Amino acid sequence: MATGGKAGTSQGANDAKSAARTRRHRTNGRTDISSALRSVYDEAAKEQIPSEMLDLLGKLS
Repeated sequence: MATGGKAGTSQGANDAKSAARTRRHRTNGRTDISSALRSVYDEAAKEQIPSEMLDLLGKLS
């Protein structure tokens, strides 16, 4: 029984390490995705508004 307790403790430590690695990977992935989205948004914000869109907007007012 004592051996089972030690194995359980070791397994618990391994689970905690695995969970920490998973959190780090998720955080890194979120950072990568956030950077990519910001980059795409910044590029889109720099683009000129197409003249067709400006014509349509002009018809609304």
